[in-house]
Amino acid sequence: MPEIYQKQGNKLVMLAGSAPELAARVAALEAEQRFLQSGGVYPWFDALDYPVGAHVLGSDGQEYAALQPSGPDISGVGAQDPITAAAYWQLVPDA
Repeated sequence: MPEIYQKQGNKLVMLAGSAPELAARVAALEAEQRFLQSGGVYPWFDALDYPVGAHVLGSDGQEYAALQPSGPDISGVGAQDPITAAAYWQLVPDA
């Protein structure tokens, strides 16, 4: 976790902004963690890289798992839409 205070002379200065800003950031991170821990899946986004095993929600509302890495920073591959790229994504069956 990054440090949020820095010593300046004989004082500690908060680096993350004011206490309310820090509280809002912590609350947002907690909400995101609860979403993920409860099985939440984020929608697929063409600007992100996905490693093997990543799970996303396709625009069809179905959950997909990555069979191969894909994304804009993956050389020679690029973004692969889970709905149309069966070589890169596998539909996750309903539990």
